[in-house]
Amino acid sequence: MFTSRKPVMRFLAGMIGILLLFSGCQKQEVAPETSGGENPFTSQGGGEEPQYAYGFGISEPAYEVDMVYSGEPIQGTYYIDCLGSDMTAGMLMFVNGIPQPYQAKDQPERYMHVQQVPSGELVSVPFSFTPVCGKAGQTLSVRFVSILNPDIRPTSSNYIFGNNGMGLVISPRTIHMEKDAPVQPEELAICSPQREMTQDEVEEVIYVDRHGLQINKMESMHLFASNCTDANLPYIPVDNGIASFDVTLYGGPECQYVLVPYINHTPVFSQDFPCMVEVGQGTKIFDDTFSIDLTQLEKQGFTLEDFNTFYLVAIPIQEGAGMDIQLSYCKILER
Repeated sequence: MFTSRKPVMRFLAGMIGILLLFSGCQKQEVAPETSGGENPFTSQGGGEEPQYAYGFGISEPAYEVDMVYSGEPIQGTYYIDCLGSDMTAGMLMFVNGIPQPYQAKDQPERYMHVQQVPSGELVSVPFSFTPVCGKAGQTLSVRFVSILNPDIRPTSSNYIFGNNGMGLVISPRTIHMEKDAPVQPEELAICSPQREMTQDEVEEVIYVDRHGLQINKMESMHLFASNCTDANLPYIPVDNGIASFDVTLYGGPECQYVLVPYINHTPVFSQDFPCMVEVGQGTKIFDDTFSIDLTQLEKQGFTLEDFNTFYLVAIPIQEGAGMDIQLSYCKILER
């Protein structure tokens, strides 16, 4: 449903997110504390000029009203308020860190629904979902991420995403479970523990810049997915149907995250994913190599193109300052 933008104050911290002309494929927070888009261990290229600005939020139920699961699908409404150029936007949901499918308008249940949003318009989207986890008496966290222009796919191994694929997060909401969810997820795989950074690695993230300013990238969490052979390359190659990639994660408060890979904005479920990653205090870093068998995904009905959008999402289990959903920069997954 399209409605003209009304002259009301929507910039309420914690209730909506505002994306104003940023570049890249990484989440932006409600109150951004800019975390550098470069992996200091593998220099990334520069971004494109910004083009978009939009607001994203949950209008129903109201922010002060918790969601309740009593056996029937939970109802809600989200909106996209386009303040810049014409765009599309898709929404991802997570309940206690687990990807959550949902219905939007009259469309069937899936993990992302994409909306066309003309410049200057506000689109309200009714949605409903049945929690993917939880038992009666529990209180769950539900988180939302809006993805900019998710319908735009890479066309070559040198494609530059720019603004396309950027994520915008808002503050989490709460679900009170009056009944058990119909299905309970399997126990999550546990990733290898973080290690201490080497002195050279520490100097890449804590240093004095050319302007004499003290930089400490450990103050916020950073997440990267990269080519195993050359981390500067923009694509993840596939060898005999196997996509292998390196994951780097460091910084931020002590927290547990659920790590989920996405291909074409659909979560990958496998023996390794979703998995739990522990983020500790101090100069610790998580780095490991993972593989995804694309032939198995296709057998499960996963549709792959010659060139696909690939990224990681890290969803915090706890709530607190600095504990926000993180998205890695988008990479091209060559089939």
